[in-house]
Amino acid sequence: MQTSGQIAATSKTAYVGVRGILLPVDFNESNRKAARQARVLASRFKASVTLLHVREGSELLRSSSQGVHGALSLTRNRLRVFGADELCGVKVKQLVLSGYPATTIAEFADRQHCDLIVMPTHGYGPVRRFLLGSVTAEVLERARCPVWTIASSRWESNGSAVKQVLCGVTFAPAAANVIRWAALFANAFGATLSVLSVLPSAPPQDVPEWFVPEWNEGALPGLESRVRGLVQELDVHADILVDKGDPATIHLDVARTQNADLLVIGRTTRKSREDIGGNTYAIVRHAPCPVLNV
Repeated sequence: MQTSGQIAATSKTAYVGVRGILLPVDFNESNRKAARQARVLASRFKASVTLLHVREGSELLRSSSQGVHGALSLTRNRLRVFGADELCGVKVKQLVLSGYPATTIAEFADRQHCDLIVMPTHGYGPVRRFLLGSVTAEVLERARCPVWTIASSRWESNGSAVKQVLCGVTFAPAAANVIRWAALFANAFGATLSVLSVLPSAPPQDVPEWFVPEWNEGALPGLESRVRGLVQELDVHADILVDKGDPATIHLDVARTQNADLLVIGRTTRKSREDIGGNTYAIVRHAPCPVLNV
């Protein structure tokens, strides 16, 4: 791997920060881990948190015996208690909506101009560790704003351990925005920022035939130069890393080696094959730290 000297991250690029955080809650234990990280983020950015519980049709049917209004009142009380316990010191709103969870979460975040959605990736257990929850997966597909996913509980409750932010990019149009978000979080926590770009071992199928001969070790210096140029253009100071191989494997390995406290990547949707590409879910599932999916 090629690397340059590491320095603290700073940026003068003007862009919107984090003012409103959406925290979907279904009262699983993993929600408490998400809430603790949402509290750290809200405190750091002086942001508000909206607790959202989405009631599916099946849930409404199960509550028919006690009455829908009674069940709604009970859910609101649970949200109130959850917010008081897990988000102490943070401005919190509670809301209960009915609908299909992933769609409702993504549409609410868009409608209310939320800056960030915070969600756990999956449940617990030896099998669940290798699964990405269906709601989280669909929110990653649908949401317009960044999504903070949580697969690890290594974060300290006050965020004081956030010392290293790793940002993974290619040269999709969204790369600049991914770096801006990474710099925003690095600056907020006084952390060091590294920007990583990985040259796949084999060229994607849509790469022009004339470019394929360039797909070799000699391309790494050129890749590093392009990454450095983009980072300098954005006026962001960061360590530059380039490597060749399987993107998901390398991103995860570097995150572990650097003891990264946050991994920032551009996410892929069905409509847009950008940045880390089809490796998004593999990275999110197995990341040793939270992942900010931009």
